Amino acid sequence: MIELNDLDTESVQYAISEVNRSESSLTIRIHGNGGGDITATRQFIDALESSSRRICLEFEGYAISSAAILFYWFKLNPHTSIRLSLPKGRCVFVFHRPRFICNSYVMFEENLIGSRKAALKEQTEYCDALFDRIFPDVCRDTHEDPKTGVWLHETSMARKAYYAGYDVVQTVFDANIT
Repeated sequence: MIELNDLDTESVQYAISEVNRSESSLTIRIHGNGGGDITATRQFIDALESSSRRICLEFEGYAISSAAILFYWFKLNPHTSIRLSLPKGRCVFVFHRPRFICNSYVMFEENLIGSRKAALKEQTEYCDALFDRIFPDVCRDTHEDPKTGVWLHETSMARKAYYAGYDVVQTVFDANIT
């Protein structure tokens, strides 16, 4: 079993080496995750998809940013050898647009110049496209009454919040991951 607290470059490179090294099935537990690096997470997704091993991705507690992307990538793009699991029966996922933090200031792609802007622009386009695919699922899981099918809240607020740079929070329950 591999336990990851963050999906930063170093942790992801370690996990990729373990995925490539081992020949048996593997469980990767992501718990209390504080986020990570989008580029490293995309490399991790590629490594997981190219592996022939049976891999279980377990999410516990909360999964922020890169970890939410990892979960939803495989929820939206099922893979025969990769299974998603919520061992505690639920997990809180937090989405937000890619950001750069400098001296406690949060900056988005439109606030930057030069090479940082170019790098963050590519990450932002990737995350925005994924969020737009996730958005109907976020709204359905969070706001639809399962008995009546009636939407309980103004769901457009989640989309507006995401694109305004705020965090969008969703609790996913076991029943909602298939």
